[in-house]
Amino acid sequence: MLSRFVVLGLCCCVLGNCVAANKVGISGKDNVFQSVVMERTASTLESWWSLFNDPVIDRLVSSAVNLNMPAQKPSDNLLNTDVSYSALSRFYSDPKATLIVDVTQNYMHYRYIQNQQQILNAYLADRNEIITAFVKGSKGTTDPHFIRMKSATDTLAKKSISLDRQKDKILRDITKLTKLLPEYVSQVLKQQVSIPRADITPILASPASMIAMSPDVVAARFYFMQKMNGSVQFSDTDNVFPDMAMNGFYGVSDDVYVNNNARWSVSVGHAVKAINLQHLEELYAGQDIYNDFRNHLFDAVMNLERLIMSYAYIQEQYIVLRNAAVSTERDYTVMASSDSDPIVLLQARKEAYAAETAALHAEHEKVKLLIEVYEKLGVY
Repeated sequence: MLSRFVVLGLCCCVLGNCVAANKVGISGKDNVFQSVVMERTASTLESWWSLFNDPVIDRLVSSAVNLNMPAQKPSDNLLNTDVSYSALSRFYSDPKATLIVDVTQNYMHYRYIQNQQQILNAYLADRNEIITAFVKGSKGTTDPHFIRMKSATDTLAKKSISLDRQKDKILRDITKLTKLLPEYVSQVLKQQVSIPRADITPILASPASMIAMSPDVVAARFYFMQKMNGSVQFSDTDNVFPDMAMNGFYGVSDDVYVNNNARWSVSVGHAVKAINLQHLEELYAGQDIYNDFRNHLFDAVMNLERLIMSYAYIQEQYIVLRNAAVSTERDYTVMASSDSDPIVLLQARKEAYAAETAALHAEHEKVKLLIEVYEKLGVY
């Protein structure tokens, strides 16, 4: 038992350290490959998981990187033989970035389930109080309304048990990813924190040029260079992205900086039109290899565009749902403070629970989309 506490203490020490920016080594004979990976770690979104403003995720990511960082062993054959774009894309998906994404996704899912359960437990407590008042009002336990109420409560209690099982599974997954003791992870996850902040503003404020170092774009650039048998250098595709912020590149209004709760949208196709390929078009237009490169480049940019568009849509839905949740909760509070019929009061509480759950779900969807954007950008 003592040895387990010693190990636990060592884990705590590890968690206190900052996440080191590991340099991923590439074959020394080709320095251009090494410089690409090093540039990717120098992003303005470095340590992006900390932008969720949750100290627990900081500690879990730190532990995973320090205790479970997979060794990347690049293959010289991959860099020197005729390989596909998809193989290059997989190669440039850095294992450290993947590990961080996995930890963050699991943690955010745990928090979502935990918050779901808290809302459900509060709802169950209020239901029981209302039902007790209903029974005391001489309605009795044989009343059809009571039987329906009791059946609905039993179903909700089963849902709470199901949420417990989901939390246990996620806890085991986080334990595997972080290499921490299960009891320590359990203790950390019991900490009560606010819902993680899902703010896309740091991404929209970042330079559009950072897309050039995303795994899919890096793969497209090396694919082009390789297929052209050295007549094209990696640096020849350096300046295809304009010198502007990401929001300008994707046609998003600057209003998003002023108010995080503002409704905004993406100008579809704006990003593709803003890519500067003129110097390459003059040299390689019409060539199949160049067309492949351009298509891969456009796909990478449009994949990000779709994710940002989805975030904007969910953001709009979240604003509506959050306002509805506040409104229904206020209505229920007013009714609960007066001498309301228990059946009417129970319906009002049900609506408040449904609205709060819907808003929580939308918030979680925002978090998931945000993590996907970071994953596509390949930053850490």
